[in-house]
Amino acid sequence: MVKTIKPPRSDTYVVYPYIYGSPFWQKELLVGKAYNKVYRSYILFDLPDLEGYEIRSATLSLYLFFNSSPVTCKSLKLFRVISSWDEKFLNWNNQPFVALPEEGEVIITGEVNTFIDFNVTNLVRNWLIGDSANFGVLLRMANEAQNNLIGFKSREEGYSDYWPKLTIHYIRNLNNKIDQKFIVESGINWNFLSAIDVLTLNYSFIIENVGNTPGEVVLEVGADGISWVRDSEVKLVLPRQILILIPSVITRYARVAYRGSKFKIYFQGRSF
Repeated sequence: MVKTIKPPRSDTYVVYPYIYGSPFWQKELLVGKAYNKVYRSYILFDLPDLEGYEIRSATLSLYLFFNSSPVTCKSLKLFRVISSWDEKFLNWNNQPFVALPEEGEVIITGEVNTFIDFNVTNLVRNWLIGDSANFGVLLRMANEAQNNLIGFKSREEGYSDYWPKLTIHYIRNLNNKIDQKFIVESGINWNFLSAIDVLTLNYSFIIENVGNTPGEVVLEVGADGISWVRDSEVKLVLPRQILILIPSVITRYARVAYRGSKFKIYFQGRSF
């Protein structure tokens, strides 16, 4: 399975000697040196919930549209950022901290009008399992004294095909147990949990009414995550009552519909 994330939540660049200025909302991400100015770029993606899945690969792709010195060999390095930053206010003087050594490196010479890829598999794995916090990445040249400025398209670019993107290839972890909890609340109208891929799972939903009014729940299943049918009768759940919904058919997707109260819903499954 493949998940492509674009655009990033935040991206911008900083400039020296303009240590306090913020170039927020620019259509480019600049890295390197030109005309006695040095540029660095920052990018941050929100990550999907991939609990129960194994990350096979993750690639950061940036569209290179400008190369000031195509005859110069340039070492572009990627670092893990380890403190928070705000693209609206980021400048050279208040740059966040980064971890050493770099997480990746690509060599650029005459490339232009093409995507440049970084292998960020280990970085994304560590973010998703919580071994490190996701504050994004820094792009900077290894040699910031050399004239070597390049430019990538940012999320402000009008043509979405050129946006920075993070592509994650993943598979279900067949040896994994899944245990998720949701706190939800609804009035008289039906609301729904997000669709869960259950094709390879033995699973159940355990539902507790933690509100002060009676509520109703029903298990829904579907083949495509868009069209749904009910796989149980509508169940009345009194305050402080707990019930279990177990599927009677094999389908690709499942969800719980609920209304009338506040519920604590546990999804528990195991691959078979």
